[in-house]
Amino acid sequence: MRPSISARVFDKKSSHNCLIYFQSGLARLLIIYRRAGLTVTQTWNTANALESKIELNDNIAKGLKAEVLGNFFPSTQAKGVKLNLHFKQPNFHTRAFFDLLKGPTANLDAVIGHDGFLVGAEAGYDVQKAAVTKYSLGVGYQQPLYTASIIASNNLSVFSASYYHKVNSQVEAGAKAIWDSKSGSNVGLEVASKYRIDPLSFTKAKINDRGIAAVSYNVLLREGVTLGLGASFDTQKLDSSPNKVSVSSRINIVSRPPKLMFHRSVLLSPSRHKYYMLILREQTHNFILAWTAVWSGVFNLADRAQVYGVH
Repeated sequence: MRPSISARVFDKKSSHNCLIYFQSGLARLLIIYRRAGLTVTQTWNTANALESKIELNDNIAKGLKAEVLGNFFPSTQAKGVKLNLHFKQPNFHTRAFFDLLKGPTANLDAVIGHDGFLVGAEAGYDVQKAAVTKYSLGVGYQQPLYTASIIASNNLSVFSASYYHKVNSQVEAGAKAIWDSKSGSNVGLEVASKYRIDPLSFTKAKINDRGIAAVSYNVLLREGVTLGLGASFDTQKLDSSPNKVSVSSRINIVSRPPKLMFHRSVLLSPSRHKYYMLILREQTHNFILAWTAVWSGVFNLADRAQVYGVH
């Protein structure tokens, strides 16, 4: 992963915002226009790609957010148009994603919850092929201190069970088991924990059934300055050096008004291993799920599962 730098100028009294962003050799210029319930974003980058995004929030119906996204490459005349719909109600959340020029294709998911119980489903459909491309089901149960779920994904062929427990204000723990019915492989196991050392620092650790372990340490050096360290290694080959080492930093500089934010992140790991522990995808409103534990290299080792309850 290459270093990234972004600068943003924001004025709360103005409906116009400007963001200049540099990453992976590209520079992006964003111009944002906001009115009540309407946001228009225009993007132009150094790859000569033009992108537009129109958002309507609660304009068509209460709880409904509509997004129209378009992109155009003048050099190749390639273009794309997508439509995204999000509909939220106190105990129900559904989303629909349409690619209007490729297929067209549609991906839909929905979650319904009541008294801590959650049921979710996901499906994909290709109009040109007139076929269902994917489907998944999941059930879960959440309480303030713990969450459990069972998910059948990949067309109901991969089964996973997850459990998260907030032991106390300092200790959090989670576990996951996964089994692929098509490959007939053994059940994969993984456990992880987070320990908050003090209000400014915490450490995380995880290990799986193959003996691959990872640890990380994160500390707030001062207001707006965070440092993270991490390493991953094979416990069956402790004599060898760690095959992943990472360092991350985040700096926020704030001045009012306007507000300027600066961010720089450097990851030293030669390759990033991502492991997602997912419960009913990313639903995040009023009983609607949201337990996601993410291992992203050793930069985000043993990220805790997050449960979003009633707001």
